[in-house]
Amino acid sequence: LRPGSGPGAGGGPPEYVLRPARDCGGTAHETAHCSWFYFGVSGHAAGRPLAFAVEGLNKQNKLFAADMRPVVCCPARGEPWRRVAGRPAFGALPAGEGPAAPGGGGREEEHRLQFRHTFEGAEEHFFAFCYPHSARDCRDFLDRLEQAAARLADTLEFRRETLALSRLGRPLEVLTITSRGGKGGGGGGDSGGGGDSG
Repeated sequence: LRPGSGPGAGGGPPEYVLRPARDCGGTAHETAHCSWFYFGVSGHAAGRPLAFAVEGLNKQNKLFAADMRPVVCCPARGEPWRRVAGRPAFGALPAGEGPAAPGGGGREEEHRLQFRHTFEGAEEHFFAFCYPHSARDCRDFLDRLEQAAARLADTLEFRRETLALSRLGRPLEVLTITSRGGKGGGGGGDSGGGGDSG
């Protein structure tokens, strides 16, 4: 926590510093890549502004120069994901602040994203690099796809099977979508690819 050091500083709101894990962090396959973040904030007062600094990110100056902004939502208030208000600050960390590169190399250039948010309510809010696509979103999409395919059952074969389970026990599904009549209406050839993963 850095008091009053958010974008614009000069007596601004306290700034919370976050450092997301790198891709495959803590494993033998750790990389130098780090872009995605997702975190929740609770215990704040309604109407209170807070500043956040997400450090250790890869260089994405052009993205943020084009008005890329993190997203925020408050499920308890029924609010969907939306871009945070105000333009964030993005730039390189001062030399020497970044950790050593994976594999024992020297320090590498890392970047920091700084933004503020004023909380409309005291309920828990969530922030992310960009619009998340959750396991529930994926399942809902596959349910809608299955319902649409059922209306075409005379011409389309749609199979949805569990290929494996994730480490959290969630199903990893495979879809097979096949035409019941071949191209041109004859034979039994497939006109659609099978084994599309969902």
